[in-house]
Amino acid sequence: MSEEKTKKSIIKKSINRKIQTASFEQLDINIEIQEEVEWSTPKERLEKTEKVTTVLVIDFIKTFNKVVEQLNIDRQLGKITSVSIPKSNEENNKKEHDFDFLGESNNG
Repeated sequence: MSEEKTKKSIIKKSINRKIQTASFEQLDINIEIQEEVEWSTPKERLEKTEKVTTVLVIDFIKTFNKVVEQLNIDRQLGKITSVSIPKSNEENNKKEHDFDFLGESNNG
């Protein structure tokens, strides 16, 4: 049984939101996260990327709430509904997310 090779990736994500606080006045809220993750399979990398996203969203919501509270701004977060990937597209894209496959030559 061969041991899977561990790889590293740097995952960088950000959320930006611009809210109008008064006439001709806007406030930008920007949260950015960068993490280095180790992974052995594309599935494991995706799972770790999802965890980075979860941390980013939690941090953004807490920061947003604190900013509007401290500045006494009457704003609420908008609701975002998730979009699911159709099963057929997900299966067709499996090779696209297989990083070993991406490095293979098609010439041969």
